[in-house]
Amino acid sequence: LEFRRVLFRSRAPLYNLTGRRMRRPVFLSPMNATPDIQLQRHLAWWRWSGFFLGCAAFFLSFFHRVCTGAIAGDLQREFEMGAAALGTLGATYFYIYGLTQVPLGVLIDTIGPRKILWVGMTVAGIGSLAYGYSGSFGAALASRTLIGLGVDRKSTRLNSSHITISYAVF
Repeated sequence: LEFRRVLFRSRAPLYNLTGRRMRRPVFLSPMNATPDIQLQRHLAWWRWSGFFLGCAAFFLSFFHRVCTGAIAGDLQREFEMGAAALGTLGATYFYIYGLTQVPLGVLIDTIGPRKILWVGMTVAGIGSLAYGYSGSFGAALASRTLIGLGVDRKSTRLNSSHITISYAVF
């Protein structure tokens, strides 16, 4: 504690690597924070929650990539289908995922990544519920199409919109 007091009470100017003079760091507590600082903290909370929502979306998409293989035996018994139909059911996700890469990238750049993430996760949630309640092969195929459409997100682009470089550097 004493070292920190001595270090920051010094009036010698601080310089960065390029030789420019830097502002002296200020240690704030919630008691002496100005409204601007409180707003920045509130926005930081929303940025991090958006980041973790994007991470959850990525893990949901990874789950849906492998779930058909994990329940293959149950699907074949339930829908009375062969290996070719099971392969089609599993590949439908990847077909839609691949076909929507370019159009979705354009939409992310024009509409904005946060809205696209929200809409995509809603579509993926509806598709997941439909996949769980599907009673026929056609319904399962349509729900896998919705899931593939919903989880097709550019995770890096979406997460980079929530965390700026100046904030992410610890």
